Amino acid sequence: MSSDAPLPFTHYPLPAGTSLSAHFARGQDRCGIYVLTHEDGTKYVGRTNDVVRRCADHVRHAGRATGERIVSVHFAPVPAAELVRMEGEVVGYCEDHGMRLRNKLLTGMSFGPSPLDATVNEAEQLAFLTDEAPEQIPDSWLRASSGATPKKNTARLLARADVSSFVDAFACYLFYALPDPAGTEGRFWMLTAPYQRMRNGHRALARLTVQNVETLVLLEDERGTYLVTNLAPYPAVRPEYRPEVIGNYTSNGPMQNLALEAPVTASALVYDPVFRTAARRAAVGLMRKGPCAQGRHHDRALADAVYTRIHDLLKETP
Repeated sequence: MSSDAPLPFTHYPLPAGTSLSAHFARGQDRCGIYVLTHEDGTKYVGRTNDVVRRCADHVRHAGRATGERIVSVHFAPVPAAELVRMEGEVVGYCEDHGMRLRNKLLTGMSFGPSPLDATVNEAEQLAFLTDEAPEQIPDSWLRASSGATPKKNTARLLARADVSSFVDAFACYLFYALPDPAGTEGRFWMLTAPYQRMRNGHRALARLTVQNVETLVLLEDERGTYLVTNLAPYPAVRPEYRPEVIGNYTSNGPMQNLALEAPVTASALVYDPVFRTAARRAAVGLMRKGPCAQGRHHDRALADAVYTRIHDLLKETP
């Protein structure tokens, strides 16, 4: 790990037949973030309260599963309360520096084959995660209206006086945050209009779910209407968005959770490259784990309205 890493890592080689315990004195701090390097150069980032014990588990599992070795460990002590946040930062740092990670959580481009590869190849996924020129998105990644008839909830949603603001936000999310939305629609992501009263008093008016995580949700309560967005934990968005890091998404680890007015969400996706990168990293990482479980509930009529708005916005762009 280079000197610009987010933590002061110490490198420990692991020759065959050796243990990390040889490098740690009794009472030495073992709580922190570790980065394993495998024989093929791929890495794994993890957090632990005892790196010696955890590393031994990894070595045994790698030997049994594939016969390959873990050749080294980088470790940095971190207080227990900071483990979740720092794990995300180190994962982001590794991805920013072109390292291929074996992590299945937190990452945009996890190592190994993915069901997504058949629709969006790895080179396209990587370019999408690193491309700072969103106007280069291929036309083939969009579709025309399907002509689907809106169901009752969708018709009620699209009849609202504020429809343009939140349709704009969903349009920006599809265009700027999802790789090949037309090709992955209904399989890796789905859009629904539940008009559902939740236990906490919110009403969910529309949901965009990637794999099995709600990444963009239109909510209404006594404060009015707003969008909740879930982003990858790294890079960290600007403090004025008031992000909260929540760790209860077991399928993807911690995420940055933001509650913003629809125009703010749309603007952030278009003009804030850090926000856009965090959105893309979350979406691609989730898609790489496979199709969503409830794709049959995808609302094509609502998606039609969003695609139509994307085409309108593209015509308005000089």
